[in-house]
Amino acid sequence: WIIYKSSRSVLNITFKDFGYMDYHDNRDRVKELCIDLCMMMSASDGQLDQSELDIVKNWLKLDYETLKDDELKNKEKEKFSSYLRKSYENAKSFKLKYDDLIVEINEKFDNAAKYSLVELLLEVISADGTFSSDEDKLLTNLVKSLKLDHDTVLTMKNKTFLRVESIESDSQDLDTLFGIVSSMSQTEKCSHLTKEYSKWLNQTTNKDEKKRERAKDMISKISKLR
Repeated sequence: WIIYKSSRSVLNITFKDFGYMDYHDNRDRVKELCIDLCMMMSASDGQLDQSELDIVKNWLKLDYETLKDDELKNKEKEKFSSYLRKSYENAKSFKLKYDDLIVEINEKFDNAAKYSLVELLLEVISADGTFSSDEDKLLTNLVKSLKLDHDTVLTMKNKTFLRVESIESDSQDLDTLFGIVSSMSQTEKCSHLTKEYSKWLNQTTNKDEKKRERAKDMISKISKLR
């Protein structure tokens, strides 16, 4: 007689990132949190500009306009238009709580969604043509709170700098503007600024005159900071 022996093992794997069902279940709340943070960003410079509000409206429109069912499309449009109005009023009366929003965003957003949120916020920032120091400070705090890659977001910011008409900053804001953090050593700060200098130097030959002028302005700011 031949006796066969067999065995079975069970391996449990836990994934830290979000799955499809997580995203599906949180989909509406994710959009609401994006709206709230956009309204908070818009109000951070002391005013809620219509052009910034329009960026969020168009972002929402891109989502519900893809729906083929007209009844569902109108339902989604009304639901999020209503939420946008409510969030707008809450932002004007300073009822939105940054810490509460951050906790929930970290619970419900994966990394891709967080970077998409930053991209949307940068669109909101640039809508009125000015990148203010208050907006930059809020964005910097957000990057830290959401544990995003510092250099990746700085690259995204640099693209925004090329679009806006003006950048508000003084000597105390330059660190934030160029992504200098307190944990850097003096050597690391100088090395970081050298890289930023090289990036902007490449833009001084851009065919677009506005971009060339912005590059010259940024190089001047970097030299001052160094």
